[in-house]
Amino acid sequence: MTILQFLIRTGIIPVSEEDNGDWKFKFLSYKTVVAYILWFIIPAAIPVKNLIADFILNMALFQQNSTVVQMTSLVFLVMRIIIPFASPILVSNIVEKAKLDPSAKSITKMPWIIAFVLTNFATIAISVYHMINQNFNYVWISQTAINISFTCNSTIIMLIVNLVCNDLIEYVSTLENIQEVDILIEKSFTAVKKLQRVQKGFSPFLFFLLPYMFTFCIFYTYFICTGLLKNPEHVEGLIPLMPFTLSCLLFLCYIFSFCDESCLALSSISDKLRVFILENDQTKEMEHQKLGLVIDMIESQKAFDAMGFFYVDKTTFMAMISNLTAYLVILMQF
Repeated sequence: MTILQFLIRTGIIPVSEEDNGDWKFKFLSYKTVVAYILWFIIPAAIPVKNLIADFILNMALFQQNSTVVQMTSLVFLVMRIIIPFASPILVSNIVEKAKLDPSAKSITKMPWIIAFVLTNFATIAISVYHMINQNFNYVWISQTAINISFTCNSTIIMLIVNLVCNDLIEYVSTLENIQEVDILIEKSFTAVKKLQRVQKGFSPFLFFLLPYMFTFCIFYTYFICTGLLKNPEHVEGLIPLMPFTLSCLLFLCYIFSFCDESCLALSSISDKLRVFILENDQTKEMEHQKLGLVIDMIESQKAFDAMGFFYVDKTTFMAMISNLTAYLVILMQF
């Protein structure tokens, strides 16, 4: 049983197979119920309940905090509800639109996944230590639950992204040794359609998840810097934020890397087709026209986008790092 088959059969990814062999997300199904129990109810119920209770009980203290702290508290509370609720739909949409084969099992960039899991294990270990040391204070219980759910859910997302993008990249790599013109044209056209489907599945996911992760990177980096500079006596409470922030940056870089490599894989077909035309002078005029049309389709493909709001590739990650630094400098003034 492959990883994808396991995730689908257990209901972690709530998609069902149609008569035509395609995967379809059905909101009213037992798999959806299981998915929401695992993705939303269990991870979010206890932390959100405690966060709301803490918010209400400490309203006076909340109003005395700086604007940045107030904003962070509200964003954190809202995101802890929205993201777990949307995650099953977003992940199912990727699998559905990509028409991924359940037997797909090619996983690359394992060091990235291992590094991500280890940094989150460090966060969980620190949270558990504080929870035990403070007689199971509900704040640290909530924090531990949040860290565990974040690690599990994000690792599943990373695996799905890995499987979907590698399926496309491996399909494109099979075109390197094809010499028959008709087969090359057909498979190149299929590769373009596969990329379009993957991009369509990724678009809502990128729109929801990336701003969420980027926002937390900004605020948590701000808390770490201000804590170290202004309140070094309370540095113990900031320690869990350090590996968590690092894991968020690893997650972002991982997603950007796969989006970029998928587009680069398709662009390599364009070079292959041009070389093929130059090396085969006896190719018929009709076949030349078809090859030209396929090349135009490939070159007209844009990078992955987040519902049209912004494009995603490796340069986006560097732009986010630059923006993070700029926002951090601004926030440090308050």
